[in-house]
Amino acid sequence: MTAGINISDKVAFIWSIADLLRGPYKPHQYGRVIIPMTVLRRLDCVLESTKPAVLKEAAKLKANSPIKTVGPLLCRASGQSFYNTSAFDFAKLKADPNGVAANLTDFIDGFSPKAHHVLENFKFEAEIANLDARDRLYSVVSRFAEIDLHPDMVSNIEMGYIFEEFIRKFNESSNETAGDHFTPREVIRLMVNLILQPDVKRLGQPGIVTTLFDPTCGTGGMLSEGRDWILSHNNKADVPTSTTCWRTRRSGWTGRTSASSSKTRPSASVCAGASVPARRASLTARSSSCSTCSRR
Repeated sequence: MTAGINISDKVAFIWSIADLLRGPYKPHQYGRVIIPMTVLRRLDCVLESTKPAVLKEAAKLKANSPIKTVGPLLCRASGQSFYNTSAFDFAKLKADPNGVAANLTDFIDGFSPKAHHVLENFKFEAEIANLDARDRLYSVVSRFAEIDLHPDMVSNIEMGYIFEEFIRKFNESSNETAGDHFTPREVIRLMVNLILQPDVKRLGQPGIVTTLFDPTCGTGGMLSEGRDWILSHNNKADVPTSTTCWRTRRSGWTGRTSASSSKTRPSASVCAGASVPARRASLTARSSSCSTCSRR
């Protein structure tokens, strides 16, 4: 299966869920539900394999540990830069139709602080209440539980394309142009070339530390195109696609999770590549100190 077909299938399936929203929502309002639910499902899939270990570690720390800052320990257990301590996942949400509203809220509240802060920006509590009152919430949740958005099935770059397609559809529904909410891919490629081409020789050298920084990452298009450009000019580079801050060290690239507030710099790593949607994207290459790396 090619990436294009994979993206089309996922978009078609998720878009079909929007049919359940007819009545309570107008077409241009579908994004209020579809985008946050897609993000939640992506995060759920990313954490699925390590969720038992996180719950076990969380229980142990709560019972025995005097350590107040448990975040690093739970991140280590999850193997990600975020975690979820709720007993619920999408499979368990689907298994309890009567408690879906309370359980979904518990699931969202179980995310680590930085991930939860990003989710708060969706203001999804109101949509949960509205869907529950209209008897649509369980149907939406159960349909999302059927789609596999694990990174092994849908790469970070593919998730960016999926979000871009949703934004395009929502813009069409509200008679807005694509550029009002996201930068088209061909424009992104041009911008990346203009920004990185002057440093092409430097970026191919070993031992170089360089930050590729996107202060408003949107769907992550700038970061994914920047990654592709770097790899096309330095095939020894190791560029992670799940962070806002990328840097080279010796012959490869390594990254760290953003520690800054998503109000000033949303991090693609919080959604494991499914970055915060519906934000205007731009790219800034910085040689000054990065708040994530604290290095030049």
